[in-house]
Formats: sequence, C-alpha cells, structure tokens
Amino acid sequence: MRWPRFWTVLLIISAIVGVSVYNVSASDASVKVHTRESLLDLTKTYAGEMARQVRTSASSVQALEAIIRIDEMGISAQNFDSLADTLIHTYQGISNLQLAPSGQIERIYPLKDDSQEHLMDKTDMVGT
Repeated sequence: MRWPRFWTVLLIISAIVGVSVYNVSASDASVKVHTRESLLDLTKTYAGEMARQVRTSASSVQALEAIIRIDEMGISAQNFDSLADTLIHTYQGISNLQLAPSGQIERIYPLKDDSQEHLMDKTDMVGT
C-alpha cells in the first residue's frame, strides 16, 4: 500500500515542479517581450525627436537663405544679428546661426552662448 502512495506523492511533486518551471519560463519570456517593446518605443520616440530637430534646423537655414536672397541691398546682412536672434527663438533647438557667403564665415550669432561662459572664463584666466 505504500508504493501507490509513493507514486502518487512523486507524481504530485513532479506536477508542482513542472508547473513551477513552466511559470518561471513564461514569466521570463514575458519580461523579455516587455523589455523589447519598451526599447522599441523608446527608440521610436528618440528617432522622431531627432527627425524633428533636423527638419527644424534645415527649415531655419532655408528661411535665413530666403531672407538674404530676397534682400538685394544687403540690409539683411547688416541686420544679421537681429534676424538670427528671431530665427533662433522661432525655431527652438538652434544654438547659433552663421552667415558664410562663398563658404567664408562672416558672422556668427550668438558668438558664444550661456553654456560656453565657463569655458571663456577659464581661457581668460589661463591667458593672464
């Protein structure tokens, strides 16, 4: 009478171990799938942000080009700082604009920004 009980207990223990192994395996697979989906969503978000930034940067340069081409008297080149400031505030995410006719940089606005302030201070201290 003990053998049937032994086999019954062994069968129950085997079933419990089997179900536990299956649950752990399924849980691990679920975590991997969830992680993969999260990374894919994050990648899509950053890709969209990068594409938006490239479009914004390109359109600001195109707007500046159009202004300068229309201006035959050179007034836009004289007012470059004002135009660049307006474009930088309109098209957010641009750190500076440069005016470079024939490939030679004539003007940069702003020449330095807030993130470069500490670099300029250190350079001044080294030079003195």
